[in-house]
Amino acid sequence: MGIGTRDHCSSHTGAASISRLWFQTCSHLLSSLTASEIPLFRDPETAWYRIGTVERGVIEFLVQDQDGYLLRFSQLIGDRPVTPDQA
Repeated sequence: MGIGTRDHCSSHTGAASISRLWFQTCSHLLSSLTASEIPLFRDPETAWYRIGTVERGVIEFLVQDQDGYLLRFSQLIGDRPVTPDQA
């Protein structure tokens, strides 16, 4: 994924629509949001998603826009193998 690329149009979770935007690094964006006093809907967190025999790690946080849509900003941090006890 390139800087600021969109993963998919949106996913629906209940009444909310979430768009995911991928960045090489989210730190500058996070600093700009904080400096502009734009509140985060969900603070940054590290999440691991299982894909076959690996887990893909991302740092992600959510911002809600003025229309109520959620924007998920994500940064890929790498893959790791699934351990035998997770299989």
